[in-house]
Amino acid sequence: GMLNKSPYKPPMGGGMGGMMMNAGMLNRSNLKKSGGKGKGKGKTNDEEKILEIVSKKHGKRHVRLFAPLDQYIVSKKGDDGKGLQIESFVDNKYGKMMEEKGLKAGWKLTKIAKQDATKMSLFIIKNQLTNQAQMSGKNGYNITFEGAY
Repeated sequence: GMLNKSPYKPPMGGGMGGMMMNAGMLNRSNLKKSGGKGKGKGKTNDEEKILEIVSKKHGKRHVRLFAPLDQYIVSKKGDDGKGLQIESFVDNKYGKMMEEKGLKAGWKLTKIAKQDATKMSLFIIKNQLTNQAQMSGKNGYNITFEGAY
């Protein structure tokens, strides 16, 4: 009810009705999915869609991502020419979230799902990650980074 009383009129007259409907639908499906945890805290819903920590140890983070990896980090080849290393974090909500969760530049991607990624070429890793992201869709996909803390 509240939304309709809002005095602010969007600049584009027509599109708003549809957008509001979508927002409503999105919110509903989120609440269903999160199984009631974090109800009423808008922030946790957002965080879930960006990045979840599956497990963490010193110098190791197993994370679930909900967007392609290159939205989170700028990557480069590992020192030995194999694998993928974090060169820096992208300056957006994805990169910031990843950095907040304790990952560091210089860390290596060690696993894609359950596969060892340390011996793969960067090219193959990128293909694998693209496939993972497409197959998993909204459920996110799991990768593990390790490095010096």
